[in-house]
Amino acid sequence: ATSCKDKTSVSNVKLTNTADSMSYALGVSIGENFATMELNDINYDLFIQGIKDHRDSIPALELEEAEMYLQQ
Repeated sequence: ATSCKDKTSVSNVKLTNTADSMSYALGVSIGENFATMELNDINYDLFIQGIKDHRDSIPALELEEAEMYLQQ
């Protein structure tokens, strides 16, 4: 894989199927958005937990409350 940035190494992640590739691509895209927004102090464990909790309809924050944090 190549990048616009001058990097000499790449991740050794194993993408074995389309779902893996899609999942990783989504992570790369979100990571780029984080960089653009200068979100450098992210607790990735809680980020992933928020995704899982929303998927399972058990979020600790209601969507409106979560959006208030994001607008700050």
